[in-house]
Amino acid sequence: MKFFGVSKVFSTRNQQQYLHIGEFWDYFSGIWGRENILGLGYNWRTGSIEYVIGTLNQPLNFNLAEADAKFGGCVYKEIVLPDDGWQKFCGKTEKLAELYDQIYKSGALKYEIESFDDGGNCEVLIYR
Repeated sequence: MKFFGVSKVFSTRNQQQYLHIGEFWDYFSGIWGRENILGLGYNWRTGSIEYVIGTLNQPLNFNLAEADAKFGGCVYKEIVLPDDGWQKFCGKTEKLAELYDQIYKSGALKYEIESFDDGGNCEVLIYR
């Protein structure tokens, strides 16, 4: 499968990625609707994560210059992902940090794909 979207590198220091990626989500949700987009996390480094807002298997129409002006460091990405071997976790958005604590108990990830709805639910697909 292939993921298409707008990418930005976020700091993970002091868990600030939850706030800043949330703002990224809110911006793009205002354009396409929260339930129509996904978030892909990958390329973890010491102190950062690369995060892409988009969709699987089809690019969305967006203004990259506008997104970059708002967030800085935005680039368009197409990422080829494995078709199989994903694990699914579900929970509440307000408890996302706790859900990730549970996920990381079994080790580091190569990819994560997040989806959220307006009812406060989240689904996380992980690939190790």
